[in-house]
Amino acid sequence: MEQRVVAIRGAIQVTADTQAAIREGTERLFYAICMANTLLEEEIISIMFSLTPDLRSLNPATALREGYPSLQVPLFCTQEALIEGMLERTIRVIIHCYSSREEVQHIYLEGAANLRRDLSSNYS
Repeated sequence: MEQRVVAIRGAIQVTADTQAAIREGTERLFYAICMANTLLEEEIISIMFSLTPDLRSLNPATALREGYPSLQVPLFCTQEALIEGMLERTIRVIIHCYSSREEVQHIYLEGAANLRRDLSSNYS
């Protein structure tokens, strides 16, 4: 199969609004997506993060850039809309990349697994 542009989604609920928790959660989510999809850094086009309004200690894009200094792709971060009953302390990501895979694995970790019960095999 020839390469095409795909989007891989994921999310993680972090334990607290601290720089350490946001950094660890962001890096863990990125690593899990890369491992599940055998994704190489050179295949990545761009990465977009969103985070819930209760996370203010660190921008996930900054956390990823610091954790993976060799990663040279555009990173962007935005705040989720404040919705009543939303899952708190949640970081979401969409990674645009080139892929020749038939299917991609979207990854939802910790409490964020509740966001996509239809992807039950992708919870950790």
